Amino acid sequence: MDESPEFTNKLTLSPVHPVGFESIFSACFRRGFGASKGAIKTPLGREMEPGRGKTKRKKSLVEHTTSSSRTRACLGDDSEEEATASGTWRQGAARALHELQLLETRGYRTCVRETVPAKRSIFAKKAPALTPPAAAALDTLGIRKLYAHQQQSLDALKRGKHVVVATPTASGKSMVFNAPVMDALVRFKKARALYIMPQKALAQDQLRSLDNMLIHMKEFAATASPEDQKGKYSHIQGLRVCSYDGDTPAELRAEIRVKSNVLITNPDMLHMAILPHHKMWSTFINNLKYIVIDEAHVYTGVFGSHFALILRRLRRICTVYGNTPNFICCTATIGNPVEHVCRLSGIEEDKWECIAESGAPSGEKHLVLWQPPLTAPKTINGCEGEEVKRKSPVTEAADIVARFIRRGVKTIAFVHVRSLAEILTKRVQDRLKDYPRLQSKIEPYRAGYSPEIRRDVESRFWKGELLCLAATSALELGIDIGDLDATVHVGMPETVNSLWQQAGRSGRREGSESVAVIVTAERPLDQYFLHHPSKLLDRNYEVALVNPMNSHICQMHIAIAAAERPISVGEDSKFIGGEKLEGLVEDLQLDGILIEQALTDVIVHYVPSQYNNAQHFTIRGTDSVGNTGKRIHVVDKLSGHRIEEIEMARAFVRAHPGAIIMHRSETFVVKSLDVAACTALVTRYNYPHSTFPKENVAVKVNCCMGSKKSACFTAHKGLVTVCHQVVGFSRINVYTEELLEQGVVQTPPQELHTHALWLDIDAATQNQLQCRKLDLYQALCGLRNLCMALLPPMILASSDDMGAHVIGKEETTGRSQLMIYDHYHGGMGMTEKAFSLLPELLQLAQKVVTTCECESGCFACVAAWRTRHLESEQETGTTKQSCKVLLDALLGSWMFDSVQEYQTNQPTTYE
Repeated sequence: MDESPEFTNKLTLSPVHPVGFESIFSACFRRGFGASKGAIKTPLGREMEPGRGKTKRKKSLVEHTTSSSRTRACLGDDSEEEATASGTWRQGAARALHELQLLETRGYRTCVRETVPAKRSIFAKKAPALTPPAAAALDTLGIRKLYAHQQQSLDALKRGKHVVVATPTASGKSMVFNAPVMDALVRFKKARALYIMPQKALAQDQLRSLDNMLIHMKEFAATASPEDQKGKYSHIQGLRVCSYDGDTPAELRAEIRVKSNVLITNPDMLHMAILPHHKMWSTFINNLKYIVIDEAHVYTGVFGSHFALILRRLRRICTVYGNTPNFICCTATIGNPVEHVCRLSGIEEDKWECIAESGAPSGEKHLVLWQPPLTAPKTINGCEGEEVKRKSPVTEAADIVARFIRRGVKTIAFVHVRSLAEILTKRVQDRLKDYPRLQSKIEPYRAGYSPEIRRDVESRFWKGELLCLAATSALELGIDIGDLDATVHVGMPETVNSLWQQAGRSGRREGSESVAVIVTAERPLDQYFLHHPSKLLDRNYEVALVNPMNSHICQMHIAIAAAERPISVGEDSKFIGGEKLEGLVEDLQLDGILIEQALTDVIVHYVPSQYNNAQHFTIRGTDSVGNTGKRIHVVDKLSGHRIEEIEMARAFVRAHPGAIIMHRSETFVVKSLDVAACTALVTRYNYPHSTFPKENVAVKVNCCMGSKKSACFTAHKGLVTVCHQVVGFSRINVYTEELLEQGVVQTPPQELHTHALWLDIDAATQNQLQCRKLDLYQALCGLRNLCMALLPPMILASSDDMGAHVIGKEETTGRSQLMIYDHYHGGMGMTEKAFSLLPELLQLAQKVVTTCECESGCFACVAAWRTRHLESEQETGTTKQSCKVLLDALLGSWMFDSVQEYQTNQPTTYE
């Protein structure tokens, strides 16, 4: 196979405000992106020869990538008729680049561009060894050769290996599992396959694809010789692919259990409807040959940990029927694909084969980092001096999308949250008021809509009736919606992996050309990549984390597994709990959840009837078994309609009195919260407002499990108890971000037993800051804000998955501390990973602070974006300079004097 092509770096800069231009221009001069030898890059893509005052013209954004004929073709007027013309893929990308060029020259915008070159196909050197019906189905679909990575996966499966394919978006991963599954259905008359999809839309996509393949296989079998029709192909006409989810009618479920050859389902149905009733599925499980897990990278954190234990329960039940099916996992290009699928499935690493090199083609892609222009100056609350304010990324993205629609550029605009999909759509439509026919060319697409609405939107986009979708990450996964010219990203996605998943939706055909525009926000991650765009092309992907050994989650699945089949510690520890199984079983016995029974040669544990229902156990939280059913029901006070459910652990944060809850574009305000009745009463709220809770937090170290000591600080990891209490909230206008109200609430304190890492800062460092009239507490608050912004993307986590707290003076040691902890009972392994990544995290924080153009601190560096509407007297005055000095000290002393790894059951005292 050919080596992956090297990435080319090209940079185009427009006139920017003096505050931001100097540092970016200097970075450009040092790296020389796209410049000839000895040349200096200047605004608007010109090169200036050293020692001369004149510049020579360099190609613009359009001219970099399009021939003169295609450039002329896209420079017509902005008429409605031209906007609705489809054009070619290359013309679509050219028109997008041309519109960016025009917009770039109108205002102080920073535009940084990187180009990823096209990649040619790499086909397998031999024809796939498939049965004639399966090969005919592929041939009818236009697939006469497999890509190299598809053939590799087939070969590995024939050797009995489990397969994980970690290749980019649109690389033909579906054929990695569809081809061997269809082949197996022909070879083995009773063969079954189970597809597990994280989204219903993906399941429906695969259902259509497999149905289409089956039609062609049946047509081939119908034309075979009479002998074959009655012999080896006799069963093909009866093959069925079925979807099995919450929408499946009850009257069809019995027939599906018996007659389906390929079952497409999701983790929830596997957890609640299949495994607890495995005796009804005995024929299917007994003949199960392949288990397909698509989009495996989405199974991280709490949900991923639950899914890992569901898969272990599935493997355990399969062994009851004497079956060991093969796993086929497909994932995005993450940093640890083999480790991730091993932790998900519980299968040893040497039984897996990883295929990470794609043979699929891809078109040239232009990655544009777009900084909105300056508007009016403003002062950051708590920071001295005046800072510039930039145009909202949503408003700027609306301008870009409206221009793309007018030019007929087929686009998806990705946003972070559901409400922004609606807001962006409305703002784009407002900008198209002079083109009424084009206002209907954009639709929002997100979770929460009915399946019928989503299918309709997908179909209209596929047919070309729509030119743009304003979507959440619901469209990040491999749903087939046709070819695109461009993607627009409102703010940097949470991870680099997500960025490439989203950007990969465009330019999917060989020879096509596409554009991805990242409209940056005032956040540390966005600003870091704006100043270091080549880091997006390094492809150092984040790692996916799950923790199937979390005690709270483990206990829940042990109880469910015992209901499916009595638990034997000796036999089942290889599936659930490992060495911890015996202790967890004993704890469940003490709680009355498991009952011990002695059989002839083994002791088993079963579940009494009140816990024998998997539907009572959520797979999206860490509630303990006894409290699993205790969830807060959000109920409309007037209609009595139940709106949604909230985990008890998050109830006081999300559903305190006065909190505003958004559900399916509707807004509600919480009037009362009754924890005993597990009910929060809400009423409709017809204003564009949102609330942010204010919490008091205290952290107690229970057990130190490892330490790393340097010259001026010590890093620790271990077990902690976090006590947090919601004491107030701020209400803001979501459009203007104006602070409208600060309320006070009374909620009981909540305890969280979890894992954490913390930094102990020594007295010498504190004295160093005091000598420069800087405050250590302020510096630690700034570092906390940076860590909470930068750490989640490094480990494929959400900022809601972790918490952080600054202690001005710890009681035992008298030192200042920064604590970062997992926001779930028992921990998810996030801070454990962060502990190993601490040098990289601090270095990244230092780069963000150093390259930020502000003077005293802003939301792009040390100010806390998430808590910007909450006032705290202690944190007032957090400065950029104090944080920078602290980071310089921490990194300057990073040569550890010693590394200690130990465990103790007693609280640790530091000397």
